[in-house]
Amino acid sequence: MTGDALKRECQYEVVMYQVKRKLRVGLITEQEFQEIEARFRAKYKPISGGYIVQTDLLCARRRVINGCGKEAGGHEENQCT
Repeated sequence: MTGDALKRECQYEVVMYQVKRKLRVGLITEQEFQEIEARFRAKYKPISGGYIVQTDLLCARRRVINGCGKEAGGHEENQCT
């Protein structure tokens, strides 16, 4: 992966993390989320194709074994849907 591709990938993931948070708290609908996601996927052209966003790999609770551990505890940003 080139430096430019890595930068685009990171920008896409950061933007989509924020958009997904808005979806989770009800600020946008699922339809709006899909439209926004398609727009940013076209803009940033992530190599992952959005797989990280779609599978919640950014969620600490899903990164630890059996969903437990200090990283998964009570932090708002770790509350996955």
